[in-house]
Amino acid sequence: MVPEKSDKPWTEKEMAAIGLLPETINELIKVYNTEDIDTIYDMTKEQILEAENGAEIFEALLNKRNINWVKQIPTIAKKSPTFFAVGAAHLSGPNGVINLLHKAGLTVEPVEL
Repeated sequence: MVPEKSDKPWTEKEMAAIGLLPETINELIKVYNTEDIDTIYDMTKEQILEAENGAEIFEALLNKRNINWVKQIPTIAKKSPTFFAVGAAHLSGPNGVINLLHKAGLTVEPVEL
């Protein structure tokens, strides 16, 4: 279960797990600027798994969301040309959006800005 803002404050590990600590964010920004999506995924996974219920958080925040998105993307994309944007940590990994779209038979192209 993803930690929710409730009657008890999040622990430092929970905040770090979802990237809310400044040092975590700064480190991720450095890697993001290198466009190394595998390292972003690995860093995010490592941070999340440090939380007490990290496996559940990881499953909910990354795997389940990616799987649900990829179920919808082909239908949306067939209606008209579409630009899809997701957080960098969602791109890589076995259940990353890119891998799941490839498995669904779709072509994925990066967009240079």
